[in-house]
Amino acid sequence: MYIADRCKSDTSAKCENGGFPHPRDCSKCICPRGYGGDQCNERPPGCGETLQATSNWVTLTDMLDRQLSDGDYTECNYWIESPKGTVIELQIVDYPWGYVSAGCSLAGFEIKSNKNQTATGYRFCTPEVAGWVLRSHTNRLPVMTYSSYLYTLITSVFQYRYVSASPAS
Repeated sequence: MYIADRCKSDTSAKCENGGFPHPRDCSKCICPRGYGGDQCNERPPGCGETLQATSNWVTLTDMLDRQLSDGDYTECNYWIESPKGTVIELQIVDYPWGYVSAGCSLAGFEIKSNKNQTATGYRFCTPEVAGWVLRSHTNRLPVMTYSSYLYTLITSVFQYRYVSASPAS
């Protein structure tokens, strides 16, 4: 028996965005990274915000400055949203930090432009990615910035806009 099978579908939480009922409390969801709330349909609490894309490029500048050692990471969660029938393009403008680690585990940013939102998004932690453009599969694009470094200011700069959901040409 799989752990997920412990929760009956008719009485357990109705989780969205690839979340699933918690096997020890079927009324709660376990959400994929970048999603929160009781049903995985909210932006996680804390640093970050929900941003509305326009048809023109808009700049997002994120500055992480971890001053406390009360956890493993400082993290900001952004949701970039656009009207139905559109998708989001995100251009990496600047990421001056350049310590590469396996899976960018120490500091970087993650862009969940992949179709499967339960999977880890594209992670970056090097300045060489400036100029890259990623395109979402839906009208919501979670972007997470994170750092495990104390007393180190890390700035990430992105531009985003929405475009028609028709295939890129």
